Amino acid sequence: MGQIHKWTFVLCLAVLICSIFEMTSPNGKMQNVLRFVLGIFLLCAIIVPISDVNFKNTYFKKINLQKTNQQETELKQEVENQTLNLAKKRLKDLAANTLLQENIEAEEIEIFMDIKEEGSISIKKIRVILEKRSEEKINKAKGVLKKELGIEDIEVSLKLD
Repeated sequence: MGQIHKWTFVLCLAVLICSIFEMTSPNGKMQNVLRFVLGIFLLCAIIVPISDVNFKNTYFKKINLQKTNQQETELKQEVENQTLNLAKKRLKDLAANTLLQENIEAEEIEIFMDIKEEGSISIKKIRVILEKRSEEKINKAKGVLKKELGIEDIEVSLKLD
């Protein structure tokens, strides 16, 4: 609604300016040229504000906004995945180093994690697979990992061939 008031004001101002020029101009050959120029000026005063209302531009802005929201969601998902993978790698390295300090060599370490809605990472489970001849080290590995990592759900098993 404010744009209509603005357009009306500009139009009235243009008509006033045209009227003042026409009243102050001398009669004669220049009067026709001046009327032509003032007519063009008045047409421009009418058309220019209307051309500023660009419906296509508004439509494209909405499309770009939707694209931006989609890209933001994809980027957020990518960041979450990278964070989860990095946390898994760090935890896997920490578990491997903790076991090595106790002279226990793990063949494979799997970390099961989730990212909750509020963005926190929860560790669901750690699975450690030891080499075949390390049966006596299963309980020791479980105890060491529970103590050092503070995770209750730790599964330690032997490698199956």
